[in-house]
Amino acid sequence: MLLNPKNRGQAQFISAKYILPDMKTVTYRLSKTFNAPRGFVFDWCTDFREDDAKYVGASWRRHILEKNSRTVVWILHSTQNGRETEGVRIVTLNPKNSWHLLDYDDDLTEIGDYRLTSEGRLKTRLDMVFRDTYKSGKPEARSGWEERVGKMWDRYKSALESEYAESVRR
Repeated sequence: MLLNPKNRGQAQFISAKYILPDMKTVTYRLSKTFNAPRGFVFDWCTDFREDDAKYVGASWRRHILEKNSRTVVWILHSTQNGRETEGVRIVTLNPKNSWHLLDYDDDLTEIGDYRLTSEGRLKTRLDMVFRDTYKSGKPEARSGWEERVGKMWDRYKSALESEYAESVRR
């Protein structure tokens, strides 16, 4: 609720639904299984470096503002449909099996939950749930989202498993 500035001397509130545009929230889910132990997968997935775009061939840029054992905060700079955008990402780490993402940018607010489950000594499943609130425009179709994000995580999976194999050889 927001204070109505037209009503002097009285505390009268108006609902935010009259001020904010219609927003649509969609829940997306995705799972990936890695051939690596849970501890390695957690550490790799939550390393959050400024050069992480290299893993997926993306052009976005990450500027880390804060990074400690429980929280990572960064600004993400990207271009979407020829337009420069910026977003703030806040990740809360719950070692060694989960993390939580808050993503605020121009067109979308996203809440993401990531949970790791061991499926044997050297296999780990990552279950992801995202609640995306679109501030304007039409939400991305679930099938398109699953294909786009699934391909991105396939590239992460390939890089993670290669780095794990290399670490075992050392």
